[in-house]
Amino acid sequence: MSRKTAKHNLTTAFQKRRDQAVTKLKDSHHDAISYLARTEVPVDKIGISTMRMLSAGALSSTLLFAPIALPELAAPRTVEAQIDTTPTPVPGLSQKALVQELSNVLPNEYRPLTSEESITISRLLKQTYGIKATFELQGNSLNLQFGRMGYEQHLLRYPGDSINQHDEEIIAGMAPLTGAWSYFAPSKEAMTQKDIEREKYYWAVQTYLSPGWQENMYYLKDWYKYRKMIAVNVKTGDAVVGVIGDAGPAVWTGKHFGGSPEAMSELHLSSGMRNGEVILFFVDDPNDTIPLGKIESIVEK
Repeated sequence: MSRKTAKHNLTTAFQKRRDQAVTKLKDSHHDAISYLARTEVPVDKIGISTMRMLSAGALSSTLLFAPIALPELAAPRTVEAQIDTTPTPVPGLSQKALVQELSNVLPNEYRPLTSEESITISRLLKQTYGIKATFELQGNSLNLQFGRMGYEQHLLRYPGDSINQHDEEIIAGMAPLTGAWSYFAPSKEAMTQKDIEREKYYWAVQTYLSPGWQENMYYLKDWYKYRKMIAVNVKTGDAVVGVIGDAGPAVWTGKHFGGSPEAMSELHLSSGMRNGEVILFFVDDPNDTIPLGKIESIVEK
């Protein structure tokens, strides 16, 4: 028997049973039928309406009284349990390790470093020497942070200064004129230990090529005066903290920075061609606590 035939037979059987129920209801409940007729409720629709009412009531009862199974919630965790407050140790770097790291970061040409390169080098200098050094300080930066540094002469520290008054690297000779910021002290008698160290460990930088120089020459000249910087020999990892004490070298020399005779000696760049590749970063030392001179790796002190 096909599904269509079975459905027809089932429908016919239900219809027959419904008709029999309506006939029995009319015979047994004549008064009720009369009332329904007056209220215009067809007797033959009673079955359908009743079933709908019963179904709705049953469903409502089921939803109202059936037990609700709530999902099991995970036990709350405190913030302290989710956050690792243990400080991550910063491993120190030796000079040899620094040289290897720099070789992976520095470009193959002399150009301004990218932000990513500069940040990486700042981190490496912190790990190696324990100081905060940046390519930019207070919104100011040099035209280059990586380049070739040349061996400079001694500078006149006060009027009447001579090469015989200097203790080291006499072979370098004395520059005939003062540095870009004149004498370090007004006289020999007034010269302090700080003045001596500033001349002993000075850098010459191309301030005239730095960003904003043409627009803010007087402000930047004063800002750069004795500004503390760290130079690192990228081939050996030797490092020296010094101050900007002169402007130069000239572009035609092919060099980008200059170093005092003593500073170049500490960088191991005072022999042979007396120049070499360095990185030169500002030292962020607002309280002037970092001394000038050679600085050792924190793991090799």
